[in-house]
Amino acid sequence: MKTFALIATVGALAAVLLASPASGGGGKLQGTASARTSVSVKDDFFSPKSKRVSAGTTVTWRWHGSDPHNVKFRKVPSGASKRGSHTQDSGRFSRKFTTRGTYRYVCTIHESVGMTGSIRVR
Repeated sequence: MKTFALIATVGALAAVLLASPASGGGGKLQGTASARTSVSVKDDFFSPKSKRVSAGTTVTWRWHGSDPHNVKFRKVPSGASKRGSHTQDSGRFSRKFTTRGTYRYVCTIHESVGMTGSIRVR
């Protein structure tokens, strides 16, 4: 009976830890293999303009404006892909960041009015 009680206690503790923000199980702490975050693509800016994320995080850009935009990477860490989105006026684009460093991106249509952003991967 004591073994069963110990297993039940350990199981309950594990459930609490997995659901807590500090463990990444249910909160917004980044750095777990399944971490996700987003950037809004609005008429003529990205919000937020910059983000810090942990390696392994997937960033999703979500279109909220009415104009067409794209996400094109201008500068990436050595060895990292420059894969970006096509031009679109709705929808979303996701990318997982595994290489540490700073990724600078633009909307090539609105770069001249300051539609730029960056992702810093720790």
